[in-house]
Amino acid sequence: MRKIAFPLTLLSTVLVSLLPAVPAWAQAARTFVSAAGSDSNNCISVATPCRHFAAAYAATSTGGEIVALDPANYGSLTISQAITVEGGGWSYLTPPANGTGITINASGSTVIIRNLQINGANAANSTGISLTGGNLVLENSALKSLTTGISVTSTKATLYHVDIIGNGTGVSASGSAGTTEVLLFFGSAFNNTTAYSMTNPGSGSVSILEFIYIPVDLSLPGNKPAYTTSMGGNGTLVSGTGTGCPCSSLGVFGGADNPN
Repeated sequence: MRKIAFPLTLLSTVLVSLLPAVPAWAQAARTFVSAAGSDSNNCISVATPCRHFAAAYAATSTGGEIVALDPANYGSLTISQAITVEGGGWSYLTPPANGTGITINASGSTVIIRNLQINGANAANSTGISLTGGNLVLENSALKSLTTGISVTSTKATLYHVDIIGNGTGVSASGSAGTTEVLLFFGSAFNNTTAYSMTNPGSGSVSILEFIYIPVDLSLPGNKPAYTTSMGGNGTLVSGTGTGCPCSSLGVFGGADNPN
């Protein structure tokens, strides 16, 4: 019997051509997540949502938006570009022990997160948001039952209507001179072991301005509150180390019993 030689390279080519094509999704300006979604979807419409923030983020172009369609835990997320995450008021995520819910290092960019709850469920060494690069705007959200609600290092975060409740440390700010600023507007800080913490701030290097408590002008000698004062059920309102006022700019407004 005569044998017919079949080139190996040709055989390989034929076999590869028979394999199913793997979809390569183009990035979109708006993507969607849903409790009923799948991370194998393209995320670009309400009919084809992804299941987790991370999958939708990978499908979203710089400056785009991720929209949560219904209540669910959408998982942890790492952000390195300008983006908006719209939680819809019903989405949440729970970072694991020794983990972080949202990690942001987006130098030169602004990240906006709205209507999202990050609940650590008292897991050990859990952090809600870690911000080390770029500017963050956090709106109408909650940081609850975390070891650290939000950690800000050498950059700026602005929080509007954010509830900081039941954490070990609500807001932790650190960084080199003049680089770190945290602004809090119309939110609340309750039952945290320490509401605000500044690490080695020095003079004018770290600013936390919050508009919640009793009016106090910290620039006037003798008018600085004791940093162990319990307000709003917090064990310590402000803690810090270094030279000068540990809260180099802390504006306190509103009422101690009604911090909204």
